[in-house]
Amino acid sequence: MSQAREENSHCLKICVHGAKGLMKQDIFGLSDPYLVVYQEVFERDQDIADIETTNIIGKTDTQKKTLNPTWNEKIETEVDQDNEVIIFDVFDENRITRDDFLGRVAIPLSNLGNEDISEKSFELGKKCDDTNVSGNLILSFAFVSKLEREISRQKCWLIDTVHRYRLENQIQILTNEACVDIMEINMEFNDEETDYFSFDDERKTLKSVNFLTKVQLVRRLLKFLFETSDISEDDTTKLSAWFHKVLEENLDLVPGILSKLGLSDPQFLIPDNLNIKCFKTEQQMFPKYVVMFRTLILPRFKSKRSLRRFLNDWAETNQEHVNEEKDKTCEQGHDNNGRTIFINHNSKSVHYEEEEEDVKDEGNVTKTVSFQLRRNISLIDPTLWEGDDDDLIGSRELNINEEVKDIIVRKELGTLPEGWEEKLLE
Repeated sequence: MSQAREENSHCLKICVHGAKGLMKQDIFGLSDPYLVVYQEVFERDQDIADIETTNIIGKTDTQKKTLNPTWNEKIETEVDQDNEVIIFDVFDENRITRDDFLGRVAIPLSNLGNEDISEKSFELGKKCDDTNVSGNLILSFAFVSKLEREISRQKCWLIDTVHRYRLENQIQILTNEACVDIMEINMEFNDEETDYFSFDDERKTLKSVNFLTKVQLVRRLLKFLFETSDISEDDTTKLSAWFHKVLEENLDLVPGILSKLGLSDPQFLIPDNLNIKCFKTEQQMFPKYVVMFRTLILPRFKSKRSLRRFLNDWAETNQEHVNEEKDKTCEQGHDNNGRTIFINHNSKSVHYEEEEEDVKDEGNVTKTVSFQLRRNISLIDPTLWEGDDDDLIGSRELNINEEVKDIIVRKELGTLPEGWEEKLLE
C-alpha cells in the first residue's frame, strides 16, 4: 500500500438494516430478497454504472416472502476513502430461474466524509435502463481509526482470556471491585507505562501496552496477575474444595503452610479470602502465593488424598516452626483407658496418634486409622466399630483401598480441659 493510500485508509463499519418498498417480481406472491455488498476501486471520472462488481465483502440471508426485509447485517472492512466505492445490490432469490435484480445503491466513500451515518435511507437505482426498481435501503456507516480498531480487537482477546482461564476474581481485585463484569471495562493503550497493565478507578479503564498478538497478551496478563505464565486453564473448583477440607481435617498443617507462604494470619487461607489456581506444567513443584490477588497456585492433583499427602510432606519441611506452634497449642494426656491422646487447645479437639497396620502376606489391605474426638456426640452406627460401643465416643476416619468413610464411635474422655464446652461434631 502506498504512503498516500495508507494515510487515507480507515476501518469502515457498515450495518445493512433492511429495505422498504421493494419491487414485486413474482407473479404469484412476494419476493425473497437478499443483498450482496461489493467493495471496488473507483476513479473520479468513471461512471459507477460501468464498474464491474467482483470483490464481494458481504452477503445477507434471504428473507422469505416480503417486500420490506430486515437483515441487520454488520460488515467491517478496511477502505481507501479517496479511491473506493461500496455497492449494494438487492436480488430476488429464485429456485429455478436466474435471481431477479431488485435495485442498487452505489456510494463513493469520498462522499461520506468523516461523520458517522445512522440508519439513513438510500433510494435504490437501476443497473441499466431496461430494469424496473423501487424502494429504499436503510444503511449505517461508521469510520473507525486503526487505534480504535486495535483496542477493540485486544479487548476481545482480554475477554476471551479472562473467561478461558477463569480470572474473574482476579480482575475484580485488580479493578477494586469497580467492575463486576469484564464487559464493563474500557481499554486504552499507554506505551509509556512501565507495567504491562494498570487500572484507572475513576474511568474504569484498563491501560496496557499495544500487544502485537493474542499470545503476547495472554502471557503478559498471566505474568502480571500471577508472576508466571505457567497457569492452567483447568477449573479449580474441586481442587479448592479439597484444599480447604484437608486443612479443616488437619489443622496442624496450617502453621507450616502459612510459614511456607510467608503469611502469618490464618484468615488468608479461609475460602472467602483465597483463590486457587494450578500450574500448567509439572516443572513447578511447590505452591506459590500471590499476595496482591490473594491467589494460591498449586501443582495439579488427581485426588484429595494425593493433595493431603503433598501438603503433609511440604509442610513438614518446615517442621521446626510447626513443632514450636504445637508446643504452644498441644498438650499430651491419656484417656480413661490409658491411651495417649493429644489435646489441641486452638481447635479444641482431641487426637489419638495415627496408627498403621502393615500389609500382611495374605494380601490384607493397610488400614490407617486417625481419631478426632469431642464430647457429647451421638452414636451414628455402632456396627461400624469393632469393640465395646459403650466405652467409645468420638470420630475416626478409615481409609481402605483409598475409600474414605467417616465413622462416629464412642469413647469416654473424662473431664473437659478448662475453657472447653460440649458441642456436636459437625
